[in-house]
Amino acid sequence: EEIEETITNLKRQYASYTKADSVGENSVFKIALSFVDKTGNEVHTGKLYLGKEDLEEFPLLKTLFIGKKVDEVIAVDYDEKTLPPTMHVNKEWIKADKINVTVGDIQDMELPEFTAENLKKFFWNEEVKNEAELREKVKLLVSNQKEEQVLMQTIDTYLQEVMKSFTITIPKTLTDEEVKTRMKSLQERMWGEEWVKKYFEQIGEDEVKKLYTSISTAAHQSLEKFLILKEVIE
Repeated sequence: EEIEETITNLKRQYASYTKADSVGENSVFKIALSFVDKTGNEVHTGKLYLGKEDLEEFPLLKTLFIGKKVDEVIAVDYDEKTLPPTMHVNKEWIKADKINVTVGDIQDMELPEFTAENLKKFFWNEEVKNEAELREKVKLLVSNQKEEQVLMQTIDTYLQEVMKSFTITIPKTLTDEEVKTRMKSLQERMWGEEWVKKYFEQIGEDEVKKLYTSISTAAHQSLEKFLILKEVIE
C-alpha cells in the first residue's frame, strides 16, 4: 500500500492541469470567503486554494464542493469543529455566523504515465528504465524507512525504561539552539522565511503559539534522549 501511495505521490509531483467547469475528485480550485455575522454583515474575507488532500482530510469539503461550478456561491455554517483551520477566522473579536463561499478557478489534475520517455525526463539523475525498476527503488526505500522506524521505536522503548532512573539537566541555551535549528529546517521545507511568515499569518496567533510549544517540547525531548544515551555509552 505504501509503495502504491509513493508512486501516486511521485506522479502528482509531475501532474499536468487542465481548466474544468466543475469540481471533481482530482480538482485544485480557488475559493473566495466572505464571513458574515448573524445580521448578515460581512466581518471578514479571505481566499484559499483547495485540492484532493483537503477533500480527503475533511469529508465536509467533499459534500460542499464536489460538482460545484465556477462562480457558484455556497452558504456554509461557520463551525470550527468541522471546517479546516484554513477556513477559520483566527481573530477572537470577530464573530462569524456563516461563510458565503464563491467557487473560482478550477483545474483538474491529470497524472502522467511512467513511460520510459517520462522516466528519463522526470528522473534524469536516476538510472531507471521502466516503472518496474522505479517500483523496486521505491520498495527498497520504503523497507529501509520501516527498518529505521522499528529501530527508533526499540531505542525509544529502551530509553523510556532508562529515564526512570536518570535525571538530566538541559541548559536553556542548548534548548534554544535546538529550537533555532528546527525553525531553520522548517523554513527550508517551506521555501524560506517569507513563506513561513505568510503561513503563520494564515493560521493565527494561537496556532503559532501551539506550534512553537510543540517544537520546543520536541527539542527538549530530543536533547534529553541524546544526553541519556551519552551517559549510557560512557
